[in-house]
Amino acid sequence: MKVSRALSREAGVWSVWNAGLTKESCESLKAASEKKSKTLALKYASGEIIPWQRGHTKSTSPSVMCQSVTKIRKFNSGELRQWNAGLTSETSRSVATAAQKISESYRAREAGRRLSAIEVVQRVEGLGFRIDEDDYTSRKGWGLTVTHLQCGTQQVRSLYSLESGSCVKCDNMTSTGQREVEEFIRSLIPQIETSTRRVIPPQEIDIWVPSKNFGIEFNGLYWHSEKFLEKDYHEKKSRAVREAGGDLLHIFEDEWREKRHIVESMIASRLGLIQKSRGARSCRLESLSSDERRRFFDSAHIDGDVQAAISWGLYDGETLVAALSLREPFHGKWRGWFEVARFATLPGRSIPGALGKLTAAAISHARSLGKAGLMTYVDTRLGLGKSYRTVGFQEIESTSPRFWWTDFRRRLNRFSVRANRAGGKTEKEVAASHGVVKIWGCSNKVLVLESPRQN
Repeated sequence: MKVSRALSREAGVWSVWNAGLTKESCESLKAASEKKSKTLALKYASGEIIPWQRGHTKSTSPSVMCQSVTKIRKFNSGELRQWNAGLTSETSRSVATAAQKISESYRAREAGRRLSAIEVVQRVEGLGFRIDEDDYTSRKGWGLTVTHLQCGTQQVRSLYSLESGSCVKCDNMTSTGQREVEEFIRSLIPQIETSTRRVIPPQEIDIWVPSKNFGIEFNGLYWHSEKFLEKDYHEKKSRAVREAGGDLLHIFEDEWREKRHIVESMIASRLGLIQKSRGARSCRLESLSSDERRRFFDSAHIDGDVQAAISWGLYDGETLVAALSLREPFHGKWRGWFEVARFATLPGRSIPGALGKLTAAAISHARSLGKAGLMTYVDTRLGLGKSYRTVGFQEIESTSPRFWWTDFRRRLNRFSVRANRAGGKTEKEVAASHGVVKIWGCSNKVLVLESPRQN
């Protein structure tokens, strides 16, 4: 019977009843899907079905490790792709539905929904930890004090971060990521040094390319947090390398994990090994819609997209290869100026003159609105703003080192944790209750370009 069906399908005589249909276009398919979802949910809740990987991590299960490595390799090669890559709630009904469900879940939590103490304990123990306190606040379980049963390390973690990864001390993601960076650089330039103390003794540099006087620091979120390092550690290290005649690029482990293609492009560019090149003069300048801007910077900028007042892009044929966006500065001292919020080129592409052409459009716009000019922040963890200086920007000051919050699996915006004056809690107390600590980067250079004076 199966052979007959297969032959009939191949000949085009027979097809499955739901071919080409979706839950949105077919009520029968929608009803069947909802019924299946409810049945599975009940079986999971009752324990009739138990996920095979529950209680296992990459450190404790070869199967989980193999699955993780295989998935990472397929994503990096392009064999696998996120189903919602490039989609938004405005362009995809599925994304809009998912966004609505997430919003509803947040509202439910805000309305007071909490996991029971038994549920929290069961989930934590199932992940290989012992909960040391009964205090928790939500589904994410902010501020759980737990001990890893394998190594005995006590740590403050969110339930979210526990479910996303294993012990921050035992997890070998940092070392694995550093080896992957080493392998990538060796594929470009075989002659490199690792863990060298030759450049700025006695300090160690993770990866050094002697022929380029260029180094890379791979910063794990646990060992490079404020639990172990001072706020100016990365700043001092970068300064020492510059004084020795070199250049240093800092990469955080979550950047490599989540935006590897951008990091690889940045490294190749710094090594002068970007192959595809197109002059900006040959590209078409166009203003971008909010969706176009968001999709481009989320896929091309290491910090992703931010809200902006206006943006422009350069097109090589139908491909957007570079973009720049402007916004109103946050700080009152820059009232009357425009801030260059983002500038990026398509990963893997070199567009000589791109910043100059986009800056010309931006400064013309600023002048038409009576703005004093353009200003921007350059993160010295990634560079010194050489391209900005080339098109006329001038450095006027430096900020203190930049910081983020981290739960040791990812970095969070510095505004995500603030003092609760109404509740009488300091920033440090709020952070402790959320299970996060600060992790520091390097200082920002503040660069400005004044608008031309009208004759």
